[in-house]
Amino acid sequence: MHESRTAEELIEEVSRHAKENGIAKVTKIGVSLGKESHITEEALNSWFDLLKKNTIAEQAVLEIELGEGTSILLLSLEGEEMPCSQAESA
Repeated sequence: MHESRTAEELIEEVSRHAKENGIAKVTKIGVSLGKESHITEEALNSWFDLLKKNTIAEQAVLEIELGEGTSILLLSLEGEEMPCSQAESA
């Protein structure tokens, strides 16, 4: 279940970055998936879709581009900003 832990860590990283940047709801996530990571695009997408429920990324689309090496890197986030009063207290 290597893929499930990877998807879980990705959601945690996305949540952290979104909160740090005042994003209330993530709508798109760009990642680079290393060709030698031993994880397929299909497996990562499937686990991501399963684990994103009830998270800040629940409605997010995962866009995967193949990269070199073994790493899975968060490239970008898109989403809806928090109202100013919530962003100031976060």
